Amino acid sequence: MDPSSRDVLEKAGARLAHEIKNSLTGIAGALHVLQDRLTPSADIDEIFQRVNVEVRRIEGSVKELSEYSEPKSPVLKRRHLRDVIERCLENAPLSASTRILRHYQDGMPPIPVDERLLGQALHRILINAEEAMPDGGTLSVSTTSAEDRTMISIRDTGRGVPAEELERIFEPFFTSKMRGLGLGLAITRTLVHAHGGQLSVVSPAEGGTEFVIVLPHSN
Repeated sequence: MDPSSRDVLEKAGARLAHEIKNSLTGIAGALHVLQDRLTPSADIDEIFQRVNVEVRRIEGSVKELSEYSEPKSPVLKRRHLRDVIERCLENAPLSASTRILRHYQDGMPPIPVDERLLGQALHRILINAEEAMPDGGTLSVSTTSAEDRTMISIRDTGRGVPAEELERIFEPFFTSKMRGLGLGLAITRTLVHAHGGQLSVVSPAEGGTEFVIVLPHSN
């Protein structure tokens, strides 16, 4: 996507997210009032529960659209990537059936990152890996450092990504899932690019997917 088209899309997305968020606030308030005035029953409670689930789903989509649209201005501070990654692993909703393997290169220097923004990128990749392994599997996380850059690899043992989808995996609004806007990995790539880094993905025919983040030592 060329820069001018992306700029238009981001501005439109921000405006749309604002309008939908305002409408959802009104809907949620009206539902609360209505629920208080109706005589409680199992059927009514079930209806309100379903509506609330859908409202929360739309709220999630609006949040994702807002995150895609907002400018990314990292505040860089030197951090040890091992610490950043470990905090992401602690906070990610990984299942008990997911085995985590860690391979951190020794003696790696701290590098300039915005821990909040990089953490968001790592979190999305971890969630993507978890969803690819519904029956459990192995999640391998590794870091390596070269003279002027550091690489983070996150690899799962899931079903993998078909070649035709792999070519478009970072495109905004592209998704093979039944629900969602298809912005998760587009946002992830934007967050990595904001650090002056690169994000790539490979998925061999035998299965599994590996995301690789390359970050510079100076920015």
